Amino acid sequence: MSAHGQPQISVIVPVWNEAATITPLCREIRAVLETIGQPYEILAIDDGSQDGTRERLLALPFVRTFVHPYNKGNGAAVKTGVRQATGRLLVLMDGDGQHDPRDLPQLLAYAEAYELVIGSRTASAGQSWPRRSANRFFNGLATYVSGQPVRDLTSGFRVAHRQVLSQFLPLFRNGYSYPATSTLACLKSGYSVAFVPITLRPRSGQSKIVAWRDPWRFVLIILKTTAFFSPLKIFTPISMASIALGLLHALYKMLLLHQRYTIFSILFILTGVLVFCIGLVSEQIAMLRFEQLNQERSAQ
Repeated sequence: MSAHGQPQISVIVPVWNEAATITPLCREIRAVLETIGQPYEILAIDDGSQDGTRERLLALPFVRTFVHPYNKGNGAAVKTGVRQATGRLLVLMDGDGQHDPRDLPQLLAYAEAYELVIGSRTASAGQSWPRRSANRFFNGLATYVSGQPVRDLTSGFRVAHRQVLSQFLPLFRNGYSYPATSTLACLKSGYSVAFVPITLRPRSGQSKIVAWRDPWRFVLIILKTTAFFSPLKIFTPISMASIALGLLHALYKMLLLHQRYTIFSILFILTGVLVFCIGLVSEQIAMLRFEQLNQERSAQ
């Protein structure tokens, strides 16, 4: 921890079985932060590691170490770090050594004008084509639901204002959800979000993301966050598709088969109208939630 007064920068590193990388990574982070010249602290959250990670962290006197008694998930570790941090700016980065601490100064430079700064991985980041394709899909879906261009939804290397990020902690799942949730929450709440290019270093060990399971979880996270902040983005396409299907079926029956429209057509049209009405009510509830949140901000 810096000895120059109240920390302005809190670096939060959630780790799980990263004994091979955590010591050199923490030393790299400290070396970079010393060059910045602002008071800082480094927080490491050991999420129930079984490979000696905890002992390596406890041996580093400049790191504030918090230990989970068992593995709760990456999101739970991040929430612990955010609650314990005291700095005005929060830096979130992975403990596997992929994120280069030398990118910290450029991310922090953007944090004066933006509430959330995301390290956007470049095409040369060494990802496999299935993962690159999945990330493109997630970015496109997030761009649609947020109405703003999203270049890297799932990057775990980011800088956020503590006052802003703390508002959305109840939305974070205990699993690996905070990158997508925090990005969409900030965009839908009207905060400024910047994407700054970074290049990943080679990973040490295997990824904690399970290829056949986690992509579906990311889709659900995007849909749940969208339903929380802007329900009509989900309800309107479903409503329009149902109404269009009912109308097309009715036209097919009447124009091509010269028959009367059937209950099938009426059912889909009415379903579409009902879904749209539910979306309108959900949108009003979301607006009331935002109004309450704004009142709480004003009272602080």
